[in-house]
Amino acid sequence: MRNAARSLLVSFILNYPLGPNRLQGHIDFLIRQVADYEYEGGRTAVMETIASLVEQLPSEIFQEQALLLLMALTATLTHDQSSVCRESAAVVIKAIFGKMDDKRRSETFELMVLGFF
Repeated sequence: MRNAARSLLVSFILNYPLGPNRLQGHIDFLIRQVADYEYEGGRTAVMETIASLVEQLPSEIFQEQALLLLMALTATLTHDQSSVCRESAAVVIKAIFGKMDDKRRSETFELMVLGFF
């Protein structure tokens, strides 16, 4: 059931003609759930959804969202009490860095060196 719901949401976000504000609203909602959802299983399900989006979003849209997603997942990696959630966050962070273009990756590393992460 969870996989079907995730697939449906990802399909909706990818295929329904969303304006920039609506797309941002969906992404912001997912990010809030990573931090705020009470149950470990729910947080990992949201990270799996984000991983699917990272994989499937068109490059231009992904590049615009990458830093925001990375910041949220980095917070999970460092603060979540669940080792399962921290491991899930690490997997998604790796996928984000893997899909970032060179310019975005370089900018992100500069922010990390300056201590913004």
